[in-house]
Amino acid sequence: MFTKKFAPYLVDVVKPRFISVDGERNHSTYTGKGEANLDVQYAAAMGYPVPVQYYYTHGLGVDEENHSLQNLTGASSELNIMLLRYLRDLPKSSLPHTLSVSYGGSEKALPNAYARKICDMYGELGARGITVVFASGDYGPGLACRGKHGKRLDPIFPATCPYVTSVGRTQFVNPELAGIVSSGGFSDIFPRPDWQEKEVETYLDTLGTRLAGMYNSSGRGFPDVSAHMMNYWVVDNLQATAENSGTSASAPTVAGIVGLVNSALIGAGKSPLGFMNPFLYSVARKAFQEVDGGGSKGCLQFLGPPTVSLNATKGWDPISGIGTPDFQKFLSIAMQQQA
Repeated sequence: MFTKKFAPYLVDVVKPRFISVDGERNHSTYTGKGEANLDVQYAAAMGYPVPVQYYYTHGLGVDEENHSLQNLTGASSELNIMLLRYLRDLPKSSLPHTLSVSYGGSEKALPNAYARKICDMYGELGARGITVVFASGDYGPGLACRGKHGKRLDPIFPATCPYVTSVGRTQFVNPELAGIVSSGGFSDIFPRPDWQEKEVETYLDTLGTRLAGMYNSSGRGFPDVSAHMMNYWVVDNLQATAENSGTSASAPTVAGIVGLVNSALIGAGKSPLGFMNPFLYSVARKAFQEVDGGGSKGCLQFLGPPTVSLNATKGWDPISGIGTPDFQKFLSIAMQQQA
């Protein structure tokens, strides 16, 4: 129904392939799966004619207080390890070149060592030529903003992993503004990588002493990039609705663009982008339109009004990253740079 109504060029051309990672029940009925339908429909629409695969899995439940992993299912389950183990064991010929995930949770919900292991495994995918795209989240600087030592911003994992490309949200046009609850900030687990050092330091200089002590000033900054996220039409339960917004819309949009670039590179006999963050912050930087207006708010559960806020600025910021992609410029630079 989505293709007939909103993307007729996909009809009978692109049909998502559904793959069970661990024997989980097939959820391909398209009903009552708004989040999954949003991801698949826009990854397919933006990435046409690149084939789309949908991986589904159950997860390992996380006891947030005791930081233990249990074999549980549910929305709060830790899904990464099941998917990563599956992809790790695939031959190169069966690997996707682009992976989009609209999933995440508080860094503090997982043991640090476990989060580092998951991040390293995403790094292994990048080294094998897979570009991994994650939604940054929709809680602004954080949802509860609690910490053992008082007020603390609440970074979202796996978006904070330096080996994934984290996607924030923007809203409106003319001018395009940073999304009001686009998650972003600074990791409490992962140090800031060299490839974003200059950009993030510039932002921190602008931030000054505001929010001092509430974040890790040497942590990996996220998101990396952003895309528009408001009022996406999605078909679910055989009905179309425009009330779909958030980084769960932004991430598959960016992934579709990246998928087209990777497909073009492979078609030209070149290597796909794989882990692309150093590329984004250097030669591909000019393919992104900066978003320097608006900002995000969060931490309402802990502080109450007024909430903590972060502003978008010229250059990188923890709401929109380095900005929104220009496909033609991005494609041109990638074709010139990749061997």
